[in-house]
Amino acid sequence: MTEAVIFQHFADKSALYAAILEQKATDPADERWFAALESARKAGDDAATLRVLFTGILQQHRDDPAHMRLMTYASLEGHPIAPRLLARGRRLYDFLEHWITERQRSGRFRAGAPALLVRATLALPIYYVLQRQLFKTPWPSVEPQHFIDEGVGLALASLLAPSNGAEL
Repeated sequence: MTEAVIFQHFADKSALYAAILEQKATDPADERWFAALESARKAGDDAATLRVLFTGILQQHRDDPAHMRLMTYASLEGHPIAPRLLARGRRLYDFLEHWITERQRSGRFRAGAPALLVRATLALPIYYVLQRQLFKTPWPSVEPQHFIDEGVGLALASLLAPSNGAEL
């Protein structure tokens, strides 16, 4: 495809960029991912919920390595499409907050501010993706499956209520 053909469909580079971001904001794979998260949550399988979460985050960035760079750029530059891109993040945040609050009420998860626990839960997979995809850090590599296996265990351990009833 030539530049001339592209600009027959888009007025300028900004319009092309907006179309790319709009397409990324409406990824149909998101619905399947959220359905899998909801299914694991409803089954009461906390490890499976975290596994779906971690796997989905890594898979999205493995399938589309430019996604995070585009989201970061759009947010930092105040691009008009940035709020649409953030809507996916908000949907995920709301899901996790509901799940954590639900599990706290049942006594399975530790007490604590759900907002902090959501961020702590997301920190592991997002940091992993940042290092691998965005910064391309030359540190010793951790294979994705090993990261998921170990990361799910770490995240779940940090969420579970202490067995002796004492707060951590």
